[in-house]
Amino acid sequence: MNNKNATPLYFFLFCLLFLSCGEKKVEKETAKSEDISIYDFANEADKNKFDKLNLDETHPNLLSPQISTTDFDQIMESWTELHQEIGKYLNANDFDWQVDDHNINILHKFYFDPNGKIKSYFFRILNNEVSYSKRKEYAGLVLAFARDYQLPLNRDAQYAQCGKTRYMSN
Repeated sequence: MNNKNATPLYFFLFCLLFLSCGEKKVEKETAKSEDISIYDFANEADKNKFDKLNLDETHPNLLSPQISTTDFDQIMESWTELHQEIGKYLNANDFDWQVDDHNINILHKFYFDPNGKIKSYFFRILNNEVSYSKRKEYAGLVLAFARDYQLPLNRDAQYAQCGKTRYMSN
C-alpha cells in the first residue's frame, strides 16, 4: 500500500479511536452518578429500599459526641459547611420551595466513603406543604451537587453525618 492510500485509512482509524474514547468517558460519568443513591422518606418505596440497606449499622454517625470524642468541633464545622454549600447550590440553580413557610426543616442522613464522597443520602422534609414535585426537584439538585462535592473529612472507614437542618425558603 502506498502512502497516498494509507492516509485516509489512518485518519479513519484515528477518528474511530477518538470516538470510542469519548464513549468511555460518558459511560464513566454515568456510572459515577449512579453510584450515589438518594432516598426520600415520604416515598414509601424509597423508605423500604433504604431500610433494607442498614446503613446506620455500617456508617457511624460522626455527629454523635459518643463517637467523635476528640474531633467533634471539626466534624460540626464540616456539617455546617456541607449545608452552606447545598444552600448556595440551591440558590445558584434558582430553586424555590414554593411554600409560604420561610424555613424548610429537613432531617438529613448523609453516608460517605472514607474519603468524604457522598454515597447515599436519605432525607425527610418536615414541612408538610412541600409538594412531591418540589421534593423530587430537590433530590435531583442534591444528586447533582453530590457528584462533585467531597466533604473535607477523611476517615479509615465509611461514616455518616445525620441531623436536622433549616434552609431558607425563597
